[in-house]
Amino acid sequence: ALLSSTEQGTSTITEANRADTSMRSTREQADQWQTHLQHALTNNQLFIDTLPVLASDRSIIHEDQRVRLKVAGQVRYAGEFMPWVHRLGLSIEIDKAVIILALDHIGSTGRPTCANLSSESIAETTFFDWLQSLATERSNEIGQLSLELGEAAAFSQPEGFRRLSDIANSCHFKVGIEHMGYRVGEIGKLGELVKGYQADKQSVWLLSAQPSRAVALLEEHDCISRFVPNAADAPAIERLVEQGTPVALKTKGT
Repeated sequence: ALLSSTEQGTSTITEANRADTSMRSTREQADQWQTHLQHALTNNQLFIDTLPVLASDRSIIHEDQRVRLKVAGQVRYAGEFMPWVHRLGLSIEIDKAVIILALDHIGSTGRPTCANLSSESIAETTFFDWLQSLATERSNEIGQLSLELGEAAAFSQPEGFRRLSDIANSCHFKVGIEHMGYRVGEIGKLGELVKGYQADKQSVWLLSAQPSRAVALLEEHDCISRFVPNAADAPAIERLVEQGTPVALKTKGT
């Protein structure tokens, strides 16, 4: 690219390298987002919107939260800033803030709420110490909390996912894998996790838009679960829970 400039009354032509300009622009954006995100974390300028997650009978399973950020009075959405969160190594700090926001929402509304976690959090030992301490401190709200990870995050950190599930069991909140089924070739790993939870007497729920398929895939790996078509069928669900059988329910969406 050619850039013209005027200096001390004389005109000069300077050749600029496109790659240098691009790198400079990326660095500037990174610095800007670092400032925005740190300011938001320090000054409580993160907030959440919630959307209901419905069972097939349209009863509410929980409210799914979406994190937002205020920058100079303007609302910025997760799709804008979350890539920078990961790039700048702020995932764990954001996850912690989001969990606290979810518990605050539960405290003010009484409604079960779900927050999303990153793979970075379940790879970090100090996160689990923090989470256990928070669960004790927020015991009035913790039972209404659900934490979800993407399928890739759960499979990339199996030991971390198992530890998260153990803490959830002891502290009485829920853990789930979001959009399960894209890595069908590794469904056996999920089956082993489920069987491990059964051995520990933990309740397991499978929430899926295709519950029959999920049940069939797990059965191929000697992991028996049962689909209950009516989410309001409390006797059937209670019977399966008492038997230690994972319960599959149909949700709206994909």
